[in-house]
Amino acid sequence: MNRISRAVTSISLGLVVFLAACGSDSPTGVNSGDQLTDEEIQSLLTALSGVFEETGGGLVASRQAGLAAAPEAHITVEESFDVSVPCQSGSVAVDGSVDGWVDDETFEAELNMGFNWTFNACLVPTETVTITVSGEDPSIALDMDFLLTEEEISLSGTLLGGFSFVTSDDRAGSCAIDITSSASYNGVTQTATASSSGTVCGVSASRFQTFTVEGTT
Repeated sequence: MNRISRAVTSISLGLVVFLAACGSDSPTGVNSGDQLTDEEIQSLLTALSGVFEETGGGLVASRQAGLAAAPEAHITVEESFDVSVPCQSGSVAVDGSVDGWVDDETFEAELNMGFNWTFNACLVPTETVTITVSGEDPSIALDMDFLLTEEEISLSGTLLGGFSFVTSDDRAGSCAIDITSSASYNGVTQTATASSSGTVCGVSASRFQTFTVEGTT
């Protein structure tokens, strides 16, 4: 696996962030009904991160095939997509775009990514209950700036929108998401930084691990 693929697949996103350079609709979610616990919110953030990994990994693999055939090192990226990603007992509709450039020799990259997610009956198990997540109105807009150099990986952006939920212990409601986050990993010093602000389900985003960047070694 080449370096850019390792870098992208090692970025673990828990319903994170991304910068609005790709024209998302900036949906507004609503907090209503029963309240989820902090543990349940964290489980949702962690579990739903797999949606990005599934989508991003496929896009990178597809793009790398084109890069291998390209004669020049500095490649312009202009990709759009509309896919369905499986989740436990459901699916997520994902549409969006990736724009920027990738260097085929060094694998340095600067990309703007815009995703719109619509969850359809995705099951998220926790230690005590199972949560069924859906989200049609609004969807979730995840927009990101991604930078990869020889020394550093960095991400920054916003996550806006919301979802509805039903739990196996008969709670139901909806959650709004309004998060701004950033993270970076320096391969030379082997140090990572991350920060987030905003709210998820009416709770401060700073209480949760919304974002982790790991090294590529």
